[in-house]
Amino acid sequence: MRRVVPLIMLVLLAVQLPASPACACTCAASTEAEHTRHATLIFEGGAVDSVEPDNDPVYSSTDPIVVTFTVTAVHKGEPGGARVTVQSPQGETSCGYRFAVGRRYKVYAQLVDGKLVTLSCSGNKDLGLDLTDAPVPPTPQAGGGTRDRDGGVSPFTVVGAGVVGLGIAALIAFGALLWTRRRRAG
Repeated sequence: MRRVVPLIMLVLLAVQLPASPACACTCAASTEAEHTRHATLIFEGGAVDSVEPDNDPVYSSTDPIVVTFTVTAVHKGEPGGARVTVQSPQGETSCGYRFAVGRRYKVYAQLVDGKLVTLSCSGNKDLGLDLTDAPVPPTPQAGGGTRDRDGGVSPFTVVGAGVVGLGIAALIAFGALLWTRRRRAG
């Protein structure tokens, strides 16, 4: 019995340890020419607004973040105005590209189902701070939730689950210890 209790503790502890997140996005090495060939629109501009999807109650890393840019230069295609809206999946595991409001980018976008879409594999480049246009504050994400900016589980959720799991494991161990003592005494 003395060997069983530590074995149970080890199994319970192993079950409670968080697994590292899986990455589903893998980009093949591409050249500038390949990025240019695949893009419908290539432009430089400052990110002025970013709207994240409402993740309540269902969450998917493929749900799009919609980013609005003020266009400062066009390298390919026709933007259709001084401002362009581009979508990218919210999760990096779905190859989403995280644009920060107030920064300038060179964006490689493809027209998909009537919408401009870009991915982390598209060849986008961060060009630094955007000083040409005062950025509009980002639209807050509705629902908040317990997901982090990259679509993964928040570290606070993982820590909370670990603490609860360790508490349960300690109660089980304490119960096993009491049971063993009563059995020996009886």
